[in-house]
Amino acid sequence: MKKKNIVTALPSNILQVFELICHGKTVSKTDLCTALGRNMMYVNRMIAPLQEKGLIISKGKGASTGGRKPVLYEINPDRFFVGAFNVSSTYCEVALLGLDLHVVFLKHFYMTEQDCPADVLQLIINLFREGVVASIGEMDFVLGIGLSVFGSFSLEKGTINKQVQLYANNAWIGFPVVEYLEKELGKPVVMEKASNASALLEYRFGKGRGRKRMLYVLCAMNIRSAVILNGTIMNASDNYDDAFGHMTINIDGERCECGNYGCLAVYATIPAIVKSFCSALKWGRTTTITKKPEEISFDDICDAVRKGDLLAKEVVAHAAAVFGTALANYINLIGPEVVILSGLTIEKCHFFYTEAVKVALTKTKLFRTNSSITFEENGSFEHAITIGAGSIFIEHLFDGAHEVADVPTEKRKGQEE
Repeated sequence: MKKKNIVTALPSNILQVFELICHGKTVSKTDLCTALGRNMMYVNRMIAPLQEKGLIISKGKGASTGGRKPVLYEINPDRFFVGAFNVSSTYCEVALLGLDLHVVFLKHFYMTEQDCPADVLQLIINLFREGVVASIGEMDFVLGIGLSVFGSFSLEKGTINKQVQLYANNAWIGFPVVEYLEKELGKPVVMEKASNASALLEYRFGKGRGRKRMLYVLCAMNIRSAVILNGTIMNASDNYDDAFGHMTINIDGERCECGNYGCLAVYATIPAIVKSFCSALKWGRTTTITKKPEEISFDDICDAVRKGDLLAKEVVAHAAAVFGTALANYINLIGPEVVILSGLTIEKCHFFYTEAVKVALTKTKLFRTNSSITFEENGSFEHAITIGAGSIFIEHLFDGAHEVADVPTEKRKGQEE
């Protein structure tokens, strides 16, 4: 959908100021002058229409640097909103966010490989409409939808591509997801991979803020990653299915569903950990878990780890060691300043995180003589993929923000047009 809204209809120079306020959270006019290389008269003219349209508000005053305290500006959190949909392999989340990314409402439900896309999407739509009516009254104030999906996709067609390992219904592949949502909701939809959506969120507003090089890894049913260098996602191609989970870690290892042997996914995903644990039981190992092997879940194993179950700790430690080795290879190649490990594996099993980081630090030691790496357990946001989807749509609003002619700063002083 190409129809303009109150944000995208703004002139590019005003849109640029709005983007700076959005990314800065709370900024002063002086901050904007510095960022734009413009004088106060110009900034005042840019801010006025943003206030008139209710897009920004003044938020008190900042600390004085010798003169009057500066007035601070931030995004109006209660005027316009974006939808945020997260379609994962096993669950979905539906949220409404303010333009400052605060969560107005968030609902979730689980899905299985039996659930067809039309039914899942219709449930998402119904939940979203109900939430919007209950919280803000009408859809008119919703600018659009950010959608995160579990794999690579076709930007041109608005469809999800075939994955190596697909835990959802096969009918998702090629289904016109974007077209379906836009037709039903009457709002533009921007789609992105879950790893990229959550990584950009952390880079802009979370634990990656202020860093030049960031590695973000989602560990769950699959292992996915996103590398951001100086604000640019390095694996940004919509058709590119992230291959970190299919890094060869053992050339004599088991055959992976991708066709190669010894991939990281064979050892360190949630299904791989459950499979390894149950296999050990069939070979005669003992555990405190009383369920039959075919009934044991990842949650059961994580709970056993916390209770000190020796087999559970052994299996998870091995998976974490393999993951940590692959992570070290990645780190040695790109040299990130911060590594954020996220996803259900990390959320549910702190032991996996600590063991993986221990191995990664050991195997990157020789390459870090003059630099250090910060490891982060989970990001700054509880629902990072979902909120990340919303932030992707907000970033999309600023596509026209950089069309202003790049006039040298020295020519602008005293003669702003």
